[in-house]
Amino acid sequence: MIRLALFPLLSLFLAGCGSASSGSGSTPTPSVTVQAGQWEFVATPSGGGNPVYVETNLTVQGSHVFSAVSAVGGILMVPAPPGRGIDGLGLFSYCEGWNFDSTLSNNALSGSWYAPSSPATAATFSAGALSSNGQAISGGSYSSSNPFCSFEPGPTAGTFTGYVVAPLNGTFTGTLTGTSSGPDQITIHVIQDSTFGVTVSGTSVQNGVTSNLSISPSATSTDVVGAVISAFGTETNINGSWRFGLFGHFNPAGTQITIAADTRSGFESGPLTKQ
Repeated sequence: MIRLALFPLLSLFLAGCGSASSGSGSTPTPSVTVQAGQWEFVATPSGGGNPVYVETNLTVQGSHVFSAVSAVGGILMVPAPPGRGIDGLGLFSYCEGWNFDSTLSNNALSGSWYAPSSPATAATFSAGALSSNGQAISGGSYSSSNPFCSFEPGPTAGTFTGYVVAPLNGTFTGTLTGTSSGPDQITIHVIQDSTFGVTVSGTSVQNGVTSNLSISPSATSTDVVGAVISAFGTETNINGSWRFGLFGHFNPAGTQITIAADTRSGFESGPLTKQ
């Protein structure tokens, strides 16, 4: 059964493409536009170690591609060792409130991501080719002179890639475990709106008790950023009503979510799969 949350927090805008001509009789040169909306970037250290996932909702204004904290925020995440990470569940550790700022030139991105309150933690990247549909980048590199939110032991450098993440919509089912109350059978229906908020309705069945679950879009924060959902809601059953919260990371297709939930009986986690 589900209760309180610690996580403030993903979304789809529009994409376009066009062409430019370099002169009379010349062959037109295609111009690719980055698709706005949810993206997940992956910075993988070349010397080994866990990759850092950069979750962000991108705004595209011509060649300027960015995510402002005041608008939609950004998150850095890294896989955590067993027994650590979000609520000690061994999922992800994360920092939020980061800016992503880049320029598109010759169908490639270059720029940086940084915490506005601590510019010394900035990292720079030069992304390779942008795919013809504007939905992925490959062959890029990054360099950080400081650890990411203490994720890494020191300065790192390595490869940098990224891809569009689908909005989170549909019916998801699965089992959360981790408390003495036993398995928690979850069925939820998720609708993501154009401003990255989510409306969720569903049920939790645990230890013979069925609870109704509901989440409404947050008025003060973004529920979905990149491939991450973080939201508050209400659980109601014959014993009363409680506030709950969840944090989840989902795959780029939006078909499976790995959930960490703060529940009435404790923290529990597990995968939910789209039906």
